[in-house]
Amino acid sequence: MGIPAPTTLPIGRVPVQPSLLLYVILPLVLLALPLALFRVTTGLDSSLILSLFFWSATVIVGWLSAAFGSTLIYRLCARWRPPLWAITLAGPIIAALLLHRPIAEILSLAHSFQVPGPDFGQPAPLRLEWQSLDRFFRNLAPGTISWVALNYIFDRLLGIPRYRYDVPGAEARAGGRDERPVKAMPQLFDRVAPAERGRLLAIRAEDHYVRIYTDAGEGMTLLRLSDAIMMAHPVAGMQIHRSIWVADDAIRAFRRAGHAGLVRLSNGLELPVSRSFCSSFERHIRMLGLA
Repeated sequence: MGIPAPTTLPIGRVPVQPSLLLYVILPLVLLALPLALFRVTTGLDSSLILSLFFWSATVIVGWLSAAFGSTLIYRLCARWRPPLWAITLAGPIIAALLLHRPIAEILSLAHSFQVPGPDFGQPAPLRLEWQSLDRFFRNLAPGTISWVALNYIFDRLLGIPRYRYDVPGAEARAGGRDERPVKAMPQLFDRVAPAERGRLLAIRAEDHYVRIYTDAGEGMTLLRLSDAIMMAHPVAGMQIHRSIWVADDAIRAFRRAGHAGLVRLSNGLELPVSRSFCSSFERHIRMLGLA
């Protein structure tokens, strides 16, 4: 889908959903926890529980606002296809401009919790007067930098697409990696970066995403497995597990493991065949002459 992901890490082995990791766990750990521990805004004499509660709520609201702003930019500017950095950078700024009044109220509420002390003064709310624009952007900087950085990590390192656009004719610009006619290419390849488009090998569901394996690499996209299998047409294959589908011409070996089994693909990847699919899969590979 437009922007290639040069490196892919095994995010599927992390026992949390990618959306939960991006929108809840990471902002709380990277932003809310340090701000709460140092009692920023709430005051050094305030309780840790109060500071944690305040900053957790504030960070999550700000983080979701950044996501809202980025999604707004992504959809409104689709005609110009801005890069990921522009979408994620503009998102928090747009959200702050639209929501500056509620944000100012939140900061005022924080000050009401603060125990008076010599180390902290009145917190400065987000104001839009020209003379305080520098303060406006300083307040936005930590969250904005974190938002941009994490979106790039998810998109470029973990292979989880973030604000990507389909690129018309990308197959023709992919350097001739796949020489089949465009009509013969599965629709699923619209969800795969050009550099990863090769021969389709397998599809694996991971939470709300599917991982797409090709002989050129692998990538992830937000999609149900049932929809991904339909979009794999005209590539023939079979579902071997409630979360796995494999292409017929990618199968190289199969062996039983108790009531289940393991199938080895042309790229060396081994995938489990569940008990409920094992007998039908054995019949299927005998029909293909692979048994």
